[in-house]
Amino acid sequence: MMKTSIFPTISILSIFLFFLLGCSDDQECAGVACTADYRIVTIEVKDQNGDPVLLDAYNVLIVNTNERLTFDPEVPTGGQYTLVEDQHMSLISSDGTLLLFEGLINDEVIASEEFVVGHDCCHVIKVSGPDEVVINL
Repeated sequence: MMKTSIFPTISILSIFLFFLLGCSDDQECAGVACTADYRIVTIEVKDQNGDPVLLDAYNVLIVNTNERLTFDPEVPTGGQYTLVEDQHMSLISSDGTLLLFEGLINDEVIASEEFVVGHDCCHVIKVSGPDEVVINL
């Protein structure tokens, strides 16, 4: 009796699923192998002395739709704030989507900055906008 291994079948199936699930539905992305990385685009909020600013709250809005992006968790660390994550790829255009970042202290908007973000076949990217927002406290 000849022994057969299911290893080649599982390997081929795994590779097929990786290609199928790893990319967006765009025709230009067909056959592109994506990494398992989870990408997050962040910015830093600093005061005029270069010290990190801990905001009470912040919002990231898609300007065209006024939709608020949500993040898990929404806890900032060291003055860094999330603009967009891979989970938002379906909400933004690959060519670029305008986002508005608003930082609040005591329910007052103290920081407001626009960014353009997009995505390639696999991950979100920042197209334009500063890496840090400086506010005068």
